[in-house]
Amino acid sequence: MFQVINQYGIPFNVRIVQQGERYGRQDCLEHPDRMPMVEFYDDRYHDCEEWKERGQFVARYYLDTFFQIQGRGVVLDGGITDWQLGWLEVQAVQKWFLMGCPE
Repeated sequence: MFQVINQYGIPFNVRIVQQGERYGRQDCLEHPDRMPMVEFYDDRYHDCEEWKERGQFVARYYLDTFFQIQGRGVVLDGGITDWQLGWLEVQAVQKWFLMGCPE
């Protein structure tokens, strides 16, 4: 996992889900597609049993969709003002993936 902190000081854990890996509520689903997905979790809530060490689930995108974001930020959840990333945070996640997702 990778962590990025947005302009409001919210730490988000970022996770890549590859084909065949588990995801979803309590990892009950298996990702069937070759295209990876990127997930975002609010790390302030990592101590809840349901969310495990990842934090509270916020959003999931196909990676190719996330890479289409250029020159702007992204709202991860329109109902929670703090759940957004600025362009610098988007770039950091994209760079992390291009570097092979180092720990």
